[in-house]
Amino acid sequence: MPRNIPRPALPAITGRVRIAVALVVAFVVLLILWAVFASEYTNLLWFRSVGFSSVFSRRLVTEIVLFFAFGSVMAVVVSANIAIAYRLRPKEPPHSMEQRQLDRYRRMIHPLRGWALAAVALLIGVISGTAASRRWPTWLMWRNGQHFGIKDPQFHRDVSYFAFTYPMQRFVLGMLFAIVVVSLIAVLITAYVYGALRVQTPGPKWTPAGRVHVSILLGIFVLLKAGAYWLDRYGLAFS
Repeated sequence: MPRNIPRPALPAITGRVRIAVALVVAFVVLLILWAVFASEYTNLLWFRSVGFSSVFSRRLVTEIVLFFAFGSVMAVVVSANIAIAYRLRPKEPPHSMEQRQLDRYRRMIHPLRGWALAAVALLIGVISGTAASRRWPTWLMWRNGQHFGIKDPQFHRDVSYFAFTYPMQRFVLGMLFAIVVVSLIAVLITAYVYGALRVQTPGPKWTPAGRVHVSILLGIFVLLKAGAYWLDRYGLAFS
């Protein structure tokens, strides 16, 4: 089988196409922002009518902080793992039918890899930030929790731990799980596209560097699972 297979030329992305895509993205973003503004402004008017505008402002600020804090962490960690998986790609993927088919996608992605990484990071950050912002009651209860002065008979902890701290620990642990799982999926996809993971190619299925990267993520997942089992003790009492 010849090693140098001619590659068909890919159609160039014209300036008009880029402008059209940018306009569509901007239109969708504006629609989302308008829907969010309409919803929040309606809530503000209602809270003002009952004299609790300060409650609304505190909730809104908490949602914004959680959105950017957890969304940024998720986006940075996942995009960093994608960048690492890209750097660990083999310089010369093995020659096989599977790799020749993937080579088309590699050449399509390569000129836009920076934009693609930014789009993936933004999408993941928005989704995770939105999910985190909905847990604003958990955050506020943890920040403003008070001691009850009563200890539970099994763990000898103040009962306030189960009311305020335990839900927050579960929330943070859940976000860490999400970061590791999404990073693992993103790394597997990147490794497969760039030849570090060879599902149908004869020979080794993983490059050594790719195997180490995935093993580290799996090790972190196992550590988080151990932490979840440790917290389950308190969860039984809390239930």
